[in-house]
Amino acid sequence: MNAIEILICDSLADSLSKFTFPGDIKTIAAVRRIVPDEVTENLDTLQVSVVPGEVDVSNHTHGADLFEPTVHVVIAKRFDTDAELDSLYDLRSDIVDAIRSKALPASTPAMPPGTHWMSIQNVVTFGRDQVANMRTFLADIAVVYRRSQEKVL
Repeated sequence: MNAIEILICDSLADSLSKFTFPGDIKTIAAVRRIVPDEVTENLDTLQVSVVPGEVDVSNHTHGADLFEPTVHVVIAKRFDTDAELDSLYDLRSDIVDAIRSKALPASTPAMPPGTHWMSIQNVVTFGRDQVANMRTFLADIAVVYRRSQEKVL
C-alpha cells in the first residue's frame, strides 16, 4: 500500500489508540475506516473512526511534488447526560491537542517519513436536532498533513 492518505490514517489510528488522554475519557480504540461508523445502533459505545479524505498535489520543486492529504477523525457516541456530552467535547479538544503537540506515541505502521500536520479544523457534522432529540454526538476533526514526494518520471 502506498496511498499516502491510507498510510497516515493507519498510523494516526494506532497512535490515538495508544495515547492516554487527560480528560474523563482516557483511552479510545480508533479504527481506520473508509466511511465513518455512524450507524445509530453502534453508538452506545464510543466510535472513533480515522477516515481518509481528499489529497491535494501541487508542484513543489523540480524534483518533488507537495502532497497535502486531509484525514478526518470522526467521534460518534450516543449520550445520556450533559456531563457525558461535555466529556465528548473535551475528548475532541484532547485529540486536537495530542496531534498538534506531537505527543502521540510511535505507531505501527509508522507515519511516513517527512509527514507533518499543517492545520486542524473542528468541522461541525451534526445538527441541533441530532443533539437535542437523538442525543447523539458527532464530531469531525479534519487534519491536513503535508509531505514532499519525489516526482514520478
